Amino acid sequence: MKKIIGFTFSFLLLVACGSKKGSWSEEEKQIAIKSLDKHKAEIAAFGKDKQAFIDCYVETMEQRYENFDASTEAGRNLVVVDCIKPIVQKRIEETN
Repeated sequence: MKKIIGFTFSFLLLVACGSKKGSWSEEEKQIAIKSLDKHKAEIAAFGKDKQAFIDCYVETMEQRYENFDASTEAGRNLVVVDCIKPIVQKRIEETN
């Protein structure tokens, strides 16, 4: 019985201290930003919208995943696409 209580307490403590959807730690957010390093050239092409893209990426990742490690490459790629769409739409509207 003591082992069960100890295990339960330990599990709850780990869950309470970890990241969760919608409230990542700054460290988790920095990991997400660092993951974009391999796309620096593409992101630089956004010019004045570069920071908007990065903010969108981090916020969307935070909403979809418990932490960065819970995401997959395919999931991260979908987030990239979702964050590119408003930038492209804005550029189209600006040219019209």
